Amino acid sequence: PDIELAWNEEVGMYVAYSAKLTGEFKVRANNSWGEDYGCNGTITVNDAAGKAMTRGGGNCKVASGTYDVYFDFEGKRIWVRTPGFAAPTK
Repeated sequence: PDIELAWNEEVGMYVAYSAKLTGEFKVRANNSWGEDYGCNGTITVNDAAGKAMTRGGGNCKVASGTYDVYFDFEGKRIWVRTPGFAAPTK
């Protein structure tokens, strides 16, 4: 199912809080696969550096669970955090 990422001015990124992820995902713009981003591999939860995303890249993989997801569209990086874990910095 789609999970909406909403702009969060405070952290300067698109965010989905308490998102239920089911193993693999990608980020797409405007509900269209015409512009999508993937990270071609496994994301380390709570990693400070995040994971680089590329346009048209392969699926991002993460253990199924509930997470806070942060996407820096400008820098093309994604972070997956345990809910309540501090927001990343760019």
